[in-house]
Amino acid sequence: AIKFVKKYGGHAQGTISYTYSPVHTVENFVATAKEQASMGADTICIKDMAGILSPAAATALVSALVKEVKLPVQVHSHMTSGMAVAMYLSAVKAGAGAIDTAVSTMSGFSSQPPTETLVAILEAEGYDPGINHKMVAKANAHFRALKKKREPSTGLGEPVDADVLEHHIPGGMISNLRSQLQQQGALDRLPEVLEELPRTRADMGYPPLVTPTSQI
Repeated sequence: AIKFVKKYGGHAQGTISYTYSPVHTVENFVATAKEQASMGADTICIKDMAGILSPAAATALVSALVKEVKLPVQVHSHMTSGMAVAMYLSAVKAGAGAIDTAVSTMSGFSSQPPTETLVAILEAEGYDPGINHKMVAKANAHFRALKKKREPSTGLGEPVDADVLEHHIPGGMISNLRSQLQQQGALDRLPEVLEELPRTRADMGYPPLVTPTSQI
């Protein structure tokens, strides 16, 4: 895939699916990034699909990638655990050149941190994100109006799911899991499932819960 993206003039981004466990180390992640760099990747993205990358871990991982892989680093995270805003600032200070955000109306929960908040934080820290505030406000106003018509009437649930720090289940997976349990008349057993998942993950060798592993 990388070979043909490069052949036809595209930008090939390698990705690290972040998780933590007894077998995941900075050295292992750096080795993965170096392998992707050797294939021709233009940049490396740290994909924190469950929102469990802490500020300290981001500092260590981004610093190592910048120093040893020497490719631009992007960080993608979700607000599931509530840590992503603080983590993004640490990642930028450690050398990350890009972070993924969402306009404030579409942010939070299992989405990305708010663009406007991160722009304000980074500007206060002396960075220039190069963001047009008026254009962001215009985009946000568009989605604020659209959201009233399109948001599911059931709502999004709790804004922060601290349990994700234990079970590591990404937002998309947890919503599918709830739906499947409900269809089986077993939604009341969700706490048991959340207790079992980390044990199953350990039995499998601690894979990061990202597609297709999360579905399996």
